[in-house]
Amino acid sequence: MFGQRPPSRILIKFSGECLRSSSKETFSAPAVHVLIEVLKGIVEGGIECGVVIGAGNLFRGKESHALGLDRVVGDQIGMLGTVMNALVVRDALLCAGITAHVMSPTALVSSVLPHDPLLARSLIAKKEIVLFAGGTGNAFFTTDSAAALRALEIGASLLVKSTKVNGVYSDDPEVSSDATRYQEITFDEVLKQKLGIMDHAAIATSMQYDLSIFVYKFADPVSVREAIESKDVGTFIVPKRT
Repeated sequence: MFGQRPPSRILIKFSGECLRSSSKETFSAPAVHVLIEVLKGIVEGGIECGVVIGAGNLFRGKESHALGLDRVVGDQIGMLGTVMNALVVRDALLCAGITAHVMSPTALVSSVLPHDPLLARSLIAKKEIVLFAGGTGNAFFTTDSAAALRALEIGASLLVKSTKVNGVYSDDPEVSSDATRYQEITFDEVLKQKLGIMDHAAIATSMQYDLSIFVYKFADPVSVREAIESKDVGTFIVPKRT
């Protein structure tokens, strides 16, 4: 899609599971190291970057249901989890010599900046990474929706979703051996086929503002730029087919 010209600014969304090596852990040093290498490659490749990280390694919605928690409370716990994850990644980036900041709609600790889209753009333009934590600040919105919103706020030309699957498939590739990967698919097709690669509210928001999405498997390859430029990796979700 972008040919030989990779996007100059992206928002990349990671799941919280990227920070652990097994479901028995919350964090693991090897997993965090891989994530830092992915982000380091983005910065060294000259791409400006904002980041959103989920909280699936710490707390998931189904857990709040099992505990009998109110949905709003469960979502608030999840938002707190994203702040914890962002702080872990920020300090790991700083240790790797990469300047990074955490922003959240609700500043919980002194080192977390209050959310400010204009400041975020300024920091990102200086090749510094901004980690957007706390979701949208509201219950009932996923981190996918937060990623689409933050991408638009910083003027990103591409939203990248780094996930467990190498792109968007016609069916669940873990269940169906006949599932085929789309190299490119439109927003309308994703919605009509009810493909579950992203929260549909995030898809609808991206479609409304012509924000293309690239879906690929986390750290496969480690270079996000290489993944974007390859025809053999991932899927572009676009307003219309090129």
